[in-house]
Amino acid sequence: MNTGRVIASDEALKIYGVDPSKPLTIKEVQNIPLPEYREMLDKELEGLIKGESDYEVEFRIKRPSDGRIINIYSVAEYDPRENCVSGIIMDVTAKKQADKKLRLLSHSVEQSPVSIVITDRKGTIEYVNSAFEKQTGHSFNEVKGKNPRILNSGHHPESFFENLWKTILSGEAWQGEVLNKKKDGKLFWENIIISPIMSGEGDISHFISVRENVTEKKKMLQELVVAKERAEESDRLKSAFLANMSHEIRTPMNGILGFLSLLEEPKISSEQRESYFEIVKKSSERLMNTINDIIEISKIESGQVSVNEDDVNINEMLHYFYGFFKPEAAKKGLYFRSFNTIPPENAVIKTDKNKLESILGNFISNALKFTSQGYIDIGCTIENDNVLFYVKDTGTGIPDERIEAIFDRFVQADLSISRPHEGSGLGLSISKAYAELLGGEVNVESEYGKGSVFYLSLPLESNGNTAKSSVIYNTEQYPDGRGKLILVADDDYNSFLYFKYLLADLNYSVISACNGAEAVKICRENKDISLVLMDIKMPVLDGYEATRRIREFNRKLPIIAQTAFVHEGDTKRAIEAGCNDYIDKPIKKERLLECISKHQS
Repeated sequence: MNTGRVIASDEALKIYGVDPSKPLTIKEVQNIPLPEYREMLDKELEGLIKGESDYEVEFRIKRPSDGRIINIYSVAEYDPRENCVSGIIMDVTAKKQADKKLRLLSHSVEQSPVSIVITDRKGTIEYVNSAFEKQTGHSFNEVKGKNPRILNSGHHPESFFENLWKTILSGEAWQGEVLNKKKDGKLFWENIIISPIMSGEGDISHFISVRENVTEKKKMLQELVVAKERAEESDRLKSAFLANMSHEIRTPMNGILGFLSLLEEPKISSEQRESYFEIVKKSSERLMNTINDIIEISKIESGQVSVNEDDVNINEMLHYFYGFFKPEAAKKGLYFRSFNTIPPENAVIKTDKNKLESILGNFISNALKFTSQGYIDIGCTIENDNVLFYVKDTGTGIPDERIEAIFDRFVQADLSISRPHEGSGLGLSISKAYAELLGGEVNVESEYGKGSVFYLSLPLESNGNTAKSSVIYNTEQYPDGRGKLILVADDDYNSFLYFKYLLADLNYSVISACNGAEAVKICRENKDISLVLMDIKMPVLDGYEATRRIREFNRKLPIIAQTAFVHEGDTKRAIEAGCNDYIDKPIKKERLLECISKHQS
């Protein structure tokens, strides 16, 4: 710059975007930069001329020729002798954009939530981001100059990594899942993509790997697979269970209804009639067992089962089971043996007798059902303050894939439609639930085709006394009912007939009431009634209310509730209403006679 003139090279004029054919003035040059840079440039120029500072600046201009905004880098010197400023300018727009992209890329890599590793062509680590440090526990300084194999868990074979290197050295990207090891030794899964980086000459200079931790994803996927399999298994079990329940209900019903219709035939012989009655009886018992199992499972599911503890002599119980099941075992040609190592002084435990009998009875019944030859052993012993009951057989055994599931509800060892044995398949699940209620557990050891051993372990709480002999009731022990009147309050006439015929053999007189109100009226008007069999579910007044009203004028009359309800809350409610006792439907003869004998004055 001299005497107000501007001398510029063609390249400078081209960068500034001014017409080279016209003289360029200082004012025009000062107006080319964008307004926000002009004050700064004037100060820098003033400092240069005064010798206070160097002149090295960057600024942006709007080119007059095309209106394009570009970045300019300028360096200038001042010559006081000539009183002129001379310098150079450079268009650094492309460089600024590249720097911006580089910074953006650098920030993206550094702040990426996935691990990024850059190695040279030999696999030596040159860079890792902070996500890598956080994920592996290794700092950049610890891994710099090393190979990524420091993460190797030893899970993958050498051929796995040979294939990896073969792929990336050929110039292609490799992707796969790798089980790696952190600095603290913990294993984790990574989904890794490794890509080669090419030099300007087209050769591989580096490799970049992007690594995502997929441990949780794989765990979730595995859980989803397991859940899907469980859902499919549940559907299969439900279908098998419903098919089994349909079979177990419809089959005995077919026997009951079918042979009852045959009993209506006028020309059947007495032998046929007796045979038909026996079939109807067995079919009814089978149906009742199925219904009882379903009801019991529903009680267990709804938490309606409680424990009624009492002193139980386990030696006497095993002796009873031995005598009860031995004839059935002999009929099948099986050896039936009882082994007991419990001394008399330890033979009494405090537990729920009914539930214990149910568990052991189920074990023995299953052994008899599934054993066609060989033997069945029952016994108990003491192990670590527990009494251990066992039932061992040489039956069909349980397949390995089913052995863990047989105690589950609605699960059987044999789910096929062609299974040879009847039954609801709920017995073992009920036994397991009972065992847990009693503070014990059930287990099984089995070898398919060779037999099984079922175990029940219960806490041993001996009271130091041997139990008294059980009282066995039979019809000969019941007193003659001559001269005694029993009222049967039941809206089902067939139930009344059952009681009438049953009690007639013992010389009881039986009268009926078809609803609760009528039962109250009869009891009020007839002082000769010695006992009432009160059905709970009746019209007009139910059994609860009828009992309460009878108690208003007669506190001593024995009232026995007969109920088809199974929840303990219902039986408790009957006692609270004033009943002396209760019997469950279907009513067994022995239980009925025992109850009547107990409450006769």
